[in-house]
Amino acid sequence: MNKPLAILFLNLICMVSCNNGQERIKYIHGPLTTPDTLVFDSVETNIPVFLPVKMAISGNHKLVIGIDKDEFAFAVFNLPLDGSGKKMGYIGRGPDEFLKLDYAGMTPAQEGICIADMDGYYKTVRVTEEGMTIDNEESTFMEGEFPNGCLKTRDGFLNVNLYGINEHNEQFFLIDKEGKRKYIAPYPSWVTEDGDEGGIPPFFRGFSFRIVRPDGKQFAAVYGHQRKLIFYNLEGNILNETSVEFPDKSVHKKSSNGMYYNTYSVYPCASNDRIVALCSNSYPEDDIKFKELHVFDWSGELLSVLYVPRWVTMFTVDFGEKKLYAMNLKTEDKIYCADISNYL
Repeated sequence: MNKPLAILFLNLICMVSCNNGQERIKYIHGPLTTPDTLVFDSVETNIPVFLPVKMAISGNHKLVIGIDKDEFAFAVFNLPLDGSGKKMGYIGRGPDEFLKLDYAGMTPAQEGICIADMDGYYKTVRVTEEGMTIDNEESTFMEGEFPNGCLKTRDGFLNVNLYGINEHNEQFFLIDKEGKRKYIAPYPSWVTEDGDEGGIPPFFRGFSFRIVRPDGKQFAAVYGHQRKLIFYNLEGNILNETSVEFPDKSVHKKSSNGMYYNTYSVYPCASNDRIVALCSNSYPEDDIKFKELHVFDWSGELLSVLYVPRWVTMFTVDFGEKKLYAMNLKTEDKIYCADISNYL
């Protein structure tokens, strides 16, 4: 496969839905240049981190990594990063222990992280040198259900609708503070226009990573099989839509063996001003030479595109220090970091 951004220009199509249902379409043409390449430093860790799932930067300067299938739930490293870390957070039913965590919804907190658990609580977890303490628990009204990306908004909790269009033709549901559910945001036409696709649920065809703006006022869906982001208010109405189009490949087509094109296939992260997403631009069978880091603002403008010269499967951004941290599933004793201060 050619370098996915060896294309010499970008067409950024921003579609903003107005209150009357009509659409404004704004076309932005990028410069005729090749993007910069991220320069990574590699830091060797004193503990192996097998099967990392998601990363977050706490307000008290901790790099927190969710880990799967371990007696501990997290690996924690101090920042600035020197490689020394500690595993924390026992899996169990005792005090300050966790049952089955929803890593997809893990977000930073001032002194640690916030994360939903399968016991039906959204937990604010304080992270210190000594370990982890659950400071606060809020009911998600989902006891016995796996939340799968439960995110806190100003009005309650946002979740993905896994069950498709039999009962509800919406992508997401909100749970308010009394536990009432409201299904929002019907699937876009580019998900449903091809019909049932042999029984494949729309959740898979229109798979997205959801990210809530830290102030809780709106959220974005970053799509895994299209180069698209849709920005929603808390009622599920579209505020704007961004489609990053490259002329050499259609992301709406499947490969010859029936596999869907991969675009934003890694958890994004956000501040109140920026969204940072990692784009694969490839089919699963492709030999990926370069991924790309895309930096957007919350109006949908694409501000920066960068080559990512290492194979990474997750990342997070320290927006205060303007540094990116990344890992991959095959290298359990290294964390990669890069200065992105010129691109945020």
